Amino acid sequence: MVYLIVQHLAPDHESILPQILARHTPIPVLEAQHNLRVRPDHIYVIQPNVSMQVRDGLLKLGPRVKSGGKLRCIDLLFESLAQEKTLSIGVVLSGTDFDGTTGLGAIKAAGGITFAQDEKTAKFASMPRSAIAAGCVDEVLTPAEIGRELGRLAVTFAHQEGSAEGVPVLKDGDLRTILQMLRARKGADFSLYKPNTFSRRITRRAVLTKKLHIPDYIAHLHAHPEEIEALYQDVLINVTAFFRDFEVFEVLKERVFPKIVANRTPDEPVRMWIAGCSSGQEVYTMAMAFLEFTASTASQVPLQIFGTDINESMLERARAGQFTRSQVQELSKERVRRFFIEEAGGFHVCKPIREMCIFARHDVANDPPFSRMDLVSCRNLLIYFEPPLQKKVIPVFHYALKPQGFLLLGNSETVGEYAELFSPEHKTQRIYVKKQAKARLRPGLSTLTSTGHFSGVQKPPMAAPGLTEADAQREADRITLAKYAPAGVVVNADFEIIQFRGSTSRYLEPMPGKASFHVLKMAREGLLLPLRSSLQRAKRDGEPVRKEGVVVHVNGQTEKVNIEVSPLKNLREACFLILFEPATKDDALERRAGCREGIPPVRHGAARCRPRRASGEQRGGAFQQRRAAKHQRGTGDHQGGTRVHQRGIAHRQ
Repeated sequence: MVYLIVQHLAPDHESILPQILARHTPIPVLEAQHNLRVRPDHIYVIQPNVSMQVRDGLLKLGPRVKSGGKLRCIDLLFESLAQEKTLSIGVVLSGTDFDGTTGLGAIKAAGGITFAQDEKTAKFASMPRSAIAAGCVDEVLTPAEIGRELGRLAVTFAHQEGSAEGVPVLKDGDLRTILQMLRARKGADFSLYKPNTFSRRITRRAVLTKKLHIPDYIAHLHAHPEEIEALYQDVLINVTAFFRDFEVFEVLKERVFPKIVANRTPDEPVRMWIAGCSSGQEVYTMAMAFLEFTASTASQVPLQIFGTDINESMLERARAGQFTRSQVQELSKERVRRFFIEEAGGFHVCKPIREMCIFARHDVANDPPFSRMDLVSCRNLLIYFEPPLQKKVIPVFHYALKPQGFLLLGNSETVGEYAELFSPEHKTQRIYVKKQAKARLRPGLSTLTSTGHFSGVQKPPMAAPGLTEADAQREADRITLAKYAPAGVVVNADFEIIQFRGSTSRYLEPMPGKASFHVLKMAREGLLLPLRSSLQRAKRDGEPVRKEGVVVHVNGQTEKVNIEVSPLKNLREACFLILFEPATKDDALERRAGCREGIPPVRHGAARCRPRRASGEQRGGAFQQRRAAKHQRGTGDHQGGTRVHQRGIAHRQ
């Protein structure tokens, strides 16, 4: 091992730490020098008034780095080690403020191991406490215990000499076994993720659990289900920050947002999708950047952002909108003042921004995409996918975007072979604009689950035996196309939305507070009661239900809408297609004209046009018969009775 030590020293204070350490160890202790090549079993101590990094095995000294008035010498060293492509171990000991937190996160994301000193033995607990709160520490131990762990790790690597990077060897069969365990327990398929990245995460967990051989680690996974969760969290790399690559957001404000809001009315919200959002920093950053743009241009366009990820624990953090001081350290004081509320131990994203952002569990490789988005951002996620999965995902983004919508990728990502789907808007910042080309959606891509997988509320159970995801999709497509594709949603038996079909913003809107895709919670004013009764009736009778002329309140105005709820047939689990279409006078006149002219009954959802009865007495008798039959069925459905009564009035008119 190479040992690198960084202290927070006064600029003019000469450190005597090398001399102190030299009295306690036979290992050579040196003061760091610029361009000095590091060697194993040597200790290098930082000089006063400099920063220290490692690049290609050489020490690089430079001016001290501050952020928000605070030193970041430890972060700078740790981040350079994370980029060295060698196994690094980060240790944060007693100290003030939060230097080291971001760097530990980088080391852990690169497959390294991280430690922090426990608060009981730390004279100044701010630094280790900050790192622990950020979730980037593997073990919290006393200094003596950390020393013993370093010794154990050194012995482990020595015993594994000759294997890749000095870690346990992972064979193909072992990898398949672990992939199957993760898929069975977590419902996530990592088979098309890059194996090298995946293997590093597995071997990292094997080292931490003191398993020198992968078969032993697999046995440990079988015996300890909680380790599957720990591995799952490790595999899902959570590297994010506010205004990460800040130049991107400046380009968005200068070139992209103006085009998005051009000729847009205040009742038409801008819609964005952030895929792989982790703990939510990019989602909130996008909201901040957009608000800064609208403030500078006096625009009054509302914003709605969907942040998605497959890691539910990260989504819970994102929904909470609570961040440590270290996580907001890169933000200007003005942004912190404007967009956050300071609380004990950290900062809380202000409520107006939180209400713009909906967080949901969503697997970009398998779940149905959102639609009619103005901007899709998927930064630094494709780099972890194998080429077949990249080719599968890019057309999804094309489908999700409106005409002339924008796609934002990471610095090392491109649209690859799909130049016919996207043209560059800004090559340097990897911003693309959608072309009017037909996306080559591959089989199984625009799929539909029937288990609430897309709701963002529950963890996804495995699909029921005998039900393929494409079955529900095909059935929904058949009904939708038959109705000329009005706006709609597909819901499961619990009335959770599992797919949006077209633009539904005039009928459904997210509610403040914790994100929910329950269709009744999202229904606009006026829709709740008729929609609930229609769903309940369709679920009970297994037949389509249609309600016409329902009055809905939209942005302070009222309009009439027709609702149709159709059960999707031939599925193992109940799903319902809800369609919304504006009610027109021509529709009503046409149906009444058909009834007057004696046109035979025509099926239209659950409603039928019937020829007029011969007399009011006959109509009244028929009404009483229907009402009695309804009571005999024992439904007690007052709303259903009201619906029949209203139909009778319409016929009398």
